[in-house]
Amino acid sequence: MSEADNVWRVDVDGTSHQVELEHDSWSGRRRVLLDGTTVHESRKWWDTGSTHDFPIGPSTATVKIRMKYSGFAHGSSLYLDGQFVSPLPR
Repeated sequence: MSEADNVWRVDVDGTSHQVELEHDSWSGRRRVLLDGTTVHESRKWWDTGSTHDFPIGPSTATVKIRMKYSGFAHGSSLYLDGQFVSPLPR
């Protein structure tokens, strides 16, 4: 489990959605899921972070992965139409 792994819940047009990020700092593997379905999957050998946009109904969600501690850890955040969304507690 990476420090970047997170789960968020968002409401769009009265419907609740769950966004999950699975991230491995060592392999650079990342997977973004929306309601259990993969919307992005990739791998970066030198993981300096990344940004992944995807639609949720009429809205645009953005998952940002950022490098921390000179690359020894990563963090993540979710934005829905440009507004920060707090992750669910771990």
